[in-house]
Amino acid sequence: MGPVAPVLKCHMRKRPALKRKLDALYKDYDFRGRLENDPISLPARYKDKADIEAAGLIASSLAYGRVGLFLPKATELLDRMGEHPALFAAGAAPADLLDLTEGISYRFQLPADLAAFIYCIGGLIREFGGLEAAFMEGMSPEAVDTGEALARFMGLLAMVDTSAFYGGGRRGDGGSAPSRGLRQLMPSPATGGAAKRGCLFLRWMVRGADIDFGLWQGVGANRLVIPLDTHIMRVSQCLGFTKRKSPGWATAVEITRSLRALEPDDPLKYDFALCHRGIQGLCAKGLCSSCDLTRFSR
Repeated sequence: MGPVAPVLKCHMRKRPALKRKLDALYKDYDFRGRLENDPISLPARYKDKADIEAAGLIASSLAYGRVGLFLPKATELLDRMGEHPALFAAGAAPADLLDLTEGISYRFQLPADLAAFIYCIGGLIREFGGLEAAFMEGMSPEAVDTGEALARFMGLLAMVDTSAFYGGGRRGDGGSAPSRGLRQLMPSPATGGAAKRGCLFLRWMVRGADIDFGLWQGVGANRLVIPLDTHIMRVSQCLGFTKRKSPGWATAVEITRSLRALEPDDPLKYDFALCHRGIQGLCAKGLCSSCDLTRFSR
């Protein structure tokens, strides 16, 4: 995944004032009020750990594009899986899953891709006893962050044989790799991309604050990497958290290092507040002169 530049110094002189401002944004943020229109609302419907994990992985993996488009698709998918999606995923045969996803598609994902993805989740549950155990297979105690473990986790998902869903090659494209639609649901740092949806899933599972679940006690919140989207990227460039121009894995790690300098034990504390500034249109081109964060920019 390549070397990452050291934490930037250009904003460090203003660090105490910036932290006070971010803490104020965090304190004033209406987490519960935003829950309804966030994909974390889907795993929040469940009480059993395994169901929260399975629903969380499905919801986060589909969380790209407009929330008004992907959220209904993920909701319908989970509704069809019943009260215990983990149990369903672990026990469903390919034919059952193809029946389940009939008529549901989203952008790159055809019904067969969604069925195969649920089957892959079930495969890890069957093999490791749960998604946390599968993830921890790749989590080294010495690891600075979750990058290597996330890459390993996505690799395990991709190794599940899904040929039954495509009627052709071993994994769905006539060869040894998952189909494009299935592969797109398994974002990995190993490709150099930001793996935003994988990092989002880990934030939900690891952080035990605000509306995150804190189910995975074996991973410290200080090892998480920011789920990097266009909103976080824009704010981070403004504040000098990164000098990079492209939103890849190295950029996500660099931004996280800057956030860790402000909040060592919980660098993703400000994720929601910063991201939703962009979603609400408060951080956009042409608005810098009226933005209350501009004075902290480099």
